[in-house]
Amino acid sequence: MELLRKTYQRAIALPIGTVESIWKEYDAFENSLNRVTGKKLITEKSPIYMTARTALREMKSALDGVDRSKKGWVVKPVEWTERECSMVCFK
Repeated sequence: MELLRKTYQRAIALPIGTVESIWKEYDAFENSLNRVTGKKLITEKSPIYMTARTALREMKSALDGVDRSKKGWVVKPVEWTERECSMVCFK
């Protein structure tokens, strides 16, 4: 159980596409073991999850205008055109 707990806790800190479903699974896991301890751990880990979720949303927002369907879209050197700047520069 401790290994599974640590795995969940590491996973909820990562800004990956499934972080919200992992959080729900982790919440259910902790509450199934012990409601009091589960609530304490969930409250304790919530800021870590919220940071990962916010980072994921910001990354998605930053990549909205990028055409990722083309092969090698990440490899091309940046020329810092106005369009490229608008994709990666946060204002």
